Amino acid sequence: NPLIPSGGNTAITNVLTLANGSDSSVIFQWNKTTSSWDTIGWIDGFGWDTSANLNVGSGFFLQPTLTQTVTFVGDVQTGTSTNAIGTGLSLLGSKVPVAGPAPGSTVGNDTDSIFTWDATAGTWVTSGFIGGFGWDSASVNGPVIGVAEGFFYQNTGAALNWITTLNP
Repeated sequence: NPLIPSGGNTAITNVLTLANGSDSSVIFQWNKTTSSWDTIGWIDGFGWDTSANLNVGSGFFLQPTLTQTVTFVGDVQTGTSTNAIGTGLSLLGSKVPVAGPAPGSTVGNDTDSIFTWDATAGTWVTSGFIGGFGWDSASVNGPVIGVAEGFFYQNTGAALNWITTLNP
């Protein structure tokens, strides 16, 4: 979720609503504590079957049962924002709706990995961090992350801060 929702309320019901006919669509959120997926289902005429938050800068996957455009509504965070990257495996997203290489050539611990999903090939693409060099992707600043695209970050060392500045 790259936008600050109305009133700062990140409850799923305030962040994302699906079109009628989306019954049985599912959101998958990574549960770092259990190293497993938490699932949230959509029920037509009711909404989401479980309460959850879609925090700014956190990632999730949506498996829709209906082809549709998904629109996030909210405010763009301007100035400097920090996305904390804890140790272990995290599902992240940019805190600002800007596509590009991320998280930067100096953000990473030696042997950290980023996993992005290639929907066309139906497979994960891995980028690794090399201390003193940066990311081994098309850009040393990291793989290109699309607007509202989630990705996995495997942090093998100390906690990190991914800092983004947006001054329109």
